[in-house]
This record gives sequence, structure tokens and C-alpha cells, in this order.
Amino acid sequence: MKRKAALLVSLVLVLSLLFTACAGTGSSNSGKLDTLAVNVGPDPDTIDPALNSSVDGATMIIHAFEGLMTLDKNSVPVPGQAKSYDVTDNDTTYTFHLRDNLKWNDGQPIYRQLRDFVVEMILDGKLAEGDVLPSVRHVAGEFRVNPLTVLKSYQLLVGEGLVESRRGRGMFVNPGARQQLLASEREKFLAEEWPRVLDTLHRLGLSAKELLPKTGQ
Repeated sequence: MKRKAALLVSLVLVLSLLFTACAGTGSSNSGKLDTLAVNVGPDPDTIDPALNSSVDGATMIIHAFEGLMTLDKNSVPVPGQAKSYDVTDNDTTYTFHLRDNLKWNDGQPIYRQLRDFVVEMILDGKLAEGDVLPSVRHVAGEFRVNPLTVLKSYQLLVGEGLVESRRGRGMFVNPGARQQLLASEREKFLAEEWPRVLDTLHRLGLSAKELLPKTGQ
């Protein structure tokens, strides 16, 4: 057990040293530090955890996202997004169990966020009709989530008729999926988001004449 604890502490400390930020000083009326200055070097190509492969991007990500584990005030590893974890007898595999109430910053459960991520890829043309979706294992590894969570998001897509499961081959984008999404997402925007946008326009006194030049129309 001591060996397992020592290994976990070592892993966290190595990551902490690798991505440690340089803290700056801030000022406030109370005299407490309220500013954190981070030296990240050049601008990273992305801060998407699933796409990033650079140290500069990782430095930003480590500050912007909570990890599975974190360190308490005594530098002891404690659960972050994970509520618990299991370790195999030979200390080679760690299985993390996510908190039941874990949500993304927009309030949606993780499986809904993953579903929307695939939808965006289809709408943007990154996943064309007939293309195979990334495997459940690949997505689970990239996003550091339970494979069952990924499978649940894929099942949503199947239920919506956007993708189909081909036994032994994976999940594939159905013909007409993009057109189906365009219709449903437009309807959703007009019903849910446009009223809020319209209220904001009225509140600010903005007219179509003022907005069109901003859109290049």
C-alpha cells in the first residue's frame, strides 16, 4: 500500500513540476494576492485537451481544467474530478471513478457534451457522411472519461439517426446526417437562443442596419 501511495505522489509531483506556473504578485484593498501570472511561452495552437500535444498548451490546460487528482494544502494527492480510484495488484493500471454530479462548464452532463462535440464535427464537415467515428476507447483516453460515458453519448447519436453501429467495425455517420442536423439545430436556435439574442438587441437598442456591416453583409 505504501508503494502505491508513493507512486501516486511521485506522479502528481512530476506533473506539478512539469507544468508549474510562475506566480506573480497582485494587489487588492485587503492586501491578499488576487493575480496569478503564468509564463506560457508562445501561444499554443490549441487548449483543447483532446487535441493538444504541446507543453505550452498543457500549461494553460493545467490551470483551466480540474484533473482527476489534485494536491491539497499539504501536497497530498486527493481526488479532483474523480471520487475514487482503484489500483491493480501489480500497480500498472489505475481506474478512476468520476463524481456522480460532474458537469461541464455549461451545466451539461459529460455524455451530452461529447454528443455535441460529435455534432459540431459533422456540421463543420470534419466528419463526413460515411466516415467512422473515433473509437470509444480512443475518445475515453483523449478526454479522460469512462468508456461507458462515451458509449452513452454514441447511443444518443444512434437514437437520433445520425450514426449507425456496424458490428465489429464501429460507428459510422449516416447519409443525410448533416442536413438533418442543420434542420434540427436551426429550429433549436430559433426556439431557444434567438429569443435571448433578440432581447439583448432590444435592450441595447441595436438595429439590423447597425448589425449587418459587422457581419460583412
